Amino acid sequence: MTSMAFTLLSQSARPLVGSVSVGRDEAYWQNLKGNSSTPDSRYLVNYAVKVSGSSDRLTITDKTRANMTQIVITSEYSNLQTSYDPSNGEIKIELTKLVEGENYTIQVAFQVPPQGMFEGAAPATTCTPAPGYGYSGKLEVDIAPFKLKDADELKEVGVYSWFTVLVTGKTIVSSSPAADALPPDYEAIWIYKSPTAEYGAHMATYNVTITPDASAGDILLRTWIEADYQKSFMMSSDPVFDGAQASFKNLGASHILQYEYTIGGSNGL
Repeated sequence: MTSMAFTLLSQSARPLVGSVSVGRDEAYWQNLKGNSSTPDSRYLVNYAVKVSGSSDRLTITDKTRANMTQIVITSEYSNLQTSYDPSNGEIKIELTKLVEGENYTIQVAFQVPPQGMFEGAAPATTCTPAPGYGYSGKLEVDIAPFKLKDADELKEVGVYSWFTVLVTGKTIVSSSPAADALPPDYEAIWIYKSPTAEYGAHMATYNVTITPDASAGDILLRTWIEADYQKSFMMSSDPVFDGAQASFKNLGASHILQYEYTIGGSNGL
């Protein structure tokens, strides 16, 4: 009986090694509120983890540039820990008690200087007429022309425009170039799958109703320009996995500008 009990205990202590698929992408992201001269500029490393076989744990060891300042992000996952060693650039992600069918989206963020996404100034977003709280009627949203500084290994460019909760009703009337804009959100979306470095203006005209309540903030809409590249920016190698069998895919890198148009602010550059 003693021998049998020992055997059962040994089997229960055996680690559960499952399988995962992991994708990684990078982004240089900057947020410009109106004509602010000091954008919030970040370097982001994003991991998508899909669990196809349960595991007791998964450790991902990756490497980026050393001596950066990490931004601490509160995780929504209680079984996740992330760390960054500025002395050598090592990123470590530790997950425990992974269950088959779970998906994780994990971001490691760093504060960095603006990276110069464009030739010249970042393209401004303007609205005609300049709307206020309680405005109802036609509104033309214009994103200025722009030229990307880096067109090497460029695979796709996207331009987007969407309203915040300040707009309680909206219908798109026209756009140039023609944008994808589907109900009920009617966000304007332009996707260029054979991208070049240089782009003209983008315009979308809406019928809108803007709330008279200023308590929801001053950001009326956001525009987003994203340039996707096949190359990596700062990752020096593929990550190393421990605790689970893993398949890995490098999803490339992006330059992203988010422009926030504000009511009552100065939005021209």
